[in-house]
Amino acid sequence: MNCLVASLVMRALQEVNDIPDEQRQDPTLRRNPGFDVGRDGCRVPLPWSTKGPALGFGTAEPHLPQPGWMVHHAVSTLDADPDSTLWLYRRALRVRRRLLAGGGPQLA
Repeated sequence: MNCLVASLVMRALQEVNDIPDEQRQDPTLRRNPGFDVGRDGCRVPLPWSTKGPALGFGTAEPHLPQPGWMVHHAVSTLDADPDSTLWLYRRALRVRRRLLAGGGPQLA
């Protein structure tokens, strides 16, 4: 995927499945109770820091709850770990930029 000219997209977290039904907002849950929980699990705000009501995504309470385990995936946490996936992608993007700037392999 890193060889594509388009922006590299990284799926930061698995879908959040531990959102209580009463806090979910996707109408799919109401239309198909017990069958489909909707898309709310993939729309939880990504954590930027380990502090604040929305873990750095804003200053107000988030529109969907962020489970406590998300602090381990916050950018501020991953930024401090050179072995994290965040750093792996940063290194891969740096290599890609160097290759493209130096007339490396041309992408069709």
